[in-house]
Amino acid sequence: MLKQLAAGATTLRVRGIDPKRPDLVRPVSPKKLTAPVLCKRHNRALLPIDTAGNRFFETIASIGHALIEPPRAGGQAVGINGHDLERWCLKALCGLVARVKKPIPELWPRILFGEASILHPRGLYFFARVGELLAGDDIRAETVTFNGEEVGIIARILNHELVFSMHPTRPVTLERHVGKELLYRPGAFASTNPASGAEMVLSLTWHDSFFHTHVTSVWGTSPP
Repeated sequence: MLKQLAAGATTLRVRGIDPKRPDLVRPVSPKKLTAPVLCKRHNRALLPIDTAGNRFFETIASIGHALIEPPRAGGQAVGINGHDLERWCLKALCGLVARVKKPIPELWPRILFGEASILHPRGLYFFARVGELLAGDDIRAETVTFNGEEVGIIARILNHELVFSMHPTRPVTLERHVGKELLYRPGAFASTNPASGAEMVLSLTWHDSFFHTHVTSVWGTSPP
């Protein structure tokens, strides 16, 4: 994921690397943002989570390139276990909380190792407005705080913004989300390019009782 965030550069611009100066932005090598925390046995146990997270970021990062190529028969499709993706977000959140020497809620490690589940309203959200025009090709990640506690992660991925929330009673929202539709655990992200005819679908599989809305984006268009 850090390699995807770096987008080929040797450093990342990171805010909050120094807990005493949270607004300071510094260039940091991706290698300096990792640490050997888990033993080999626990690291292997979390391999499915890492695989889902890496595949998700790699797929998202490749969408722009895939949509300018000649279309493939039937389009391109990638499937990812949504629950593993949520657990990957939780693993990242645990690391960010531990780095600033704050206690991690007892429930979080239990979820990571399959002893508990992420239940609504916790989980992955997508905020959208029909007809919204988005621009940009950056990939960013930031933590979300509520009453001084880190309770989630926001991932800005190309033209989409996903929010992973571990708040026990309400989804985490920011001022920029006001007026947008709130989608819980989206079922798929479908991207099309009318100019090239190319299409790419990233599907998230869920095992719960919720209806999972598909998000459709049209690339290459400009405002009238």
